[in-house]
Amino acid sequence: MKTLFASTAVALALAVPAIAQETGPFVSSIEGDSTRGSDLMGSRLYVSETEVDTMAGQGQDWNDVGEISDIILSNSGEIDAVLIDIGGFLGIGERTVAVNMDDLQFVSDGAEASEFFIVMQGSQADLENAPEFQDPMSGSGLETGAMNATQGTGMDTQAGSTLMTGDNADPNMDPEESALIADGMEPEEARDAVNTAETETEDAMQNAETELAEAGNEAENAVENAGAELAEAGNEAEATMDNAAAELTEGETDMAEGDATMAPEGDAAMTGTAGLMPAPMMEREGYQSVGYDQLTADDVTGAAVYGPDDERVGEIGELLMSDDGKLDNAIVDVGGFLGLGEKQVEVPFDNLQILQGDNDMRIYIDATEEQLESLPEYEG
Repeated sequence: MKTLFASTAVALALAVPAIAQETGPFVSSIEGDSTRGSDLMGSRLYVSETEVDTMAGQGQDWNDVGEISDIILSNSGEIDAVLIDIGGFLGIGERTVAVNMDDLQFVSDGAEASEFFIVMQGSQADLENAPEFQDPMSGSGLETGAMNATQGTGMDTQAGSTLMTGDNADPNMDPEESALIADGMEPEEARDAVNTAETETEDAMQNAETELAEAGNEAENAVENAGAELAEAGNEAEATMDNAAAELTEGETDMAEGDATMAPEGDAAMTGTAGLMPAPMMEREGYQSVGYDQLTADDVTGAAVYGPDDERVGEIGELLMSDDGKLDNAIVDVGGFLGLGEKQVEVPFDNLQILQGDNDMRIYIDATEEQLESLPEYEG
């Protein structure tokens, strides 16, 4: 599950996506190019002291200075800042700085919209001397200062081992191999140990993929069997409804399941054109309502969604941004079994209430799982 992201800065380098097939507050598809926020996570950031040509591809004078680690949203859904992890060795001494989204430029690297470089005009020294981002939600920056105290000594420490850096380090040597040699292992033994560890890791990943595929096949077979049994039961029920079937017109729904019920008149049935109920004002002991400016995209993505009766109805699969970079809608994954048969529907973020506990987050919507499943499927 990824975070869908489209801002004004991205629109300068890529074609602005056109929203199509609107149904009330819902969007069934998006035409044109767009960029997901998850495509930015982990992307490398380059700096260039000269003016950047967004259509010229990678420049020779660019410096790779770090990677994008997170995106900060304001309470109004706008992008406050982009967090960049810079510096460090094997994760030690790394520090985080925040830059304005408007200062980042997207340089095309191919025909696809997802192929681009992210460049900031300036110098490497500008980022290295930038103030460290103080995150009030995680307390980051406290431990980094202690780590930076070792810089300039020619060595860092990790898990009790001495790692040579600066002029003493071999820039062409694998970092893990360097760490083993620093612990006293012979170079050849260190190289064999790293190769063995890589082989074992690859084997473990292949075995895990095989087991996951087998589990998926078993789950799919179970769903197919359950569907066959349900269809058989529906056929038997349909056989007892000859009189009612004669009154059905050619365009009406076939009651194959035999257990369909009519929604009470006046009920807020969500047929795909009716609007959702406003966000519920829930109160739960040990939880407090929070705004979007107190959370990141990663905090919300994957969080469980509950109805007013605390019954789980789905989970947040994606966040959608409008063309001007504001938080717009959310994609909710509904139904399914072990990830199979899951349906994605789009709901306005204003219809959701977020409650934050000490170790848990609960998102509420004034709707049942059946009502959400009745919405048109999101095909963005």
